[in-house]
Amino acid sequence: MKTKYILLGCGLLICSLVNAQTSDSLIVNQLRSKGVSFSHNNSVTLLMDGQQKFADLFKAIDRRIAASTWSILTSVTILSITNSSSI
Repeated sequence: MKTKYILLGCGLLICSLVNAQTSDSLIVNQLRSKGVSFSHNNSVTLLMDGQQKFADLFKAIDRRIAASTWSILTSVTILSITNSSSI
């Protein structure tokens, strides 16, 4: 009886090692089969709770606003320099 459980355990272990895939690789494969492509050099941050998620979300929004503001200010400055030089 003990030998049966040992053999069953070894068989299950071998089967799991042969077909082992992580859940993220399964999802990626499913998405790729539906035509989704992925770019390289991406990163993922694991956020364990809602508080971390919203803190991270608001930081990303602040960074985007700062980048947009800088872009707008640069465009306005270039436009104003261009307009003043044509006078």
